[in-house]
Amino acid sequence: MVTMTRSTAEQLQSFVQASGIAGGSVRLFLTGGGCCGPGFAMDVVPAPEPADVAVVQDGTTLYVQKEAADLLENVVIDFQDTFILRGLQSSGCCG
Repeated sequence: MVTMTRSTAEQLQSFVQASGIAGGSVRLFLTGGGCCGPGFAMDVVPAPEPADVAVVQDGTTLYVQKEAADLLENVVIDFQDTFILRGLQSSGCCG
């Protein structure tokens, strides 16, 4: 299962507050793929999709698209000036 750090939870809370979406949450989803593997993006949404996986840390919930959660097995999402996917397995980049 994908997990997140406290610093990630704090940053996600800031995103939700800045969005102005009452009761919103951040959702992580796939944006396609390329030579270096899948791409990921986040957005504040009013509600999760039915199949989303909920990741909770310090009272903050991140909803992860089911297909993305499958690819992020055993990954820790960290935030240090930017989001880092620690433990993401990559098959390398072409080129």
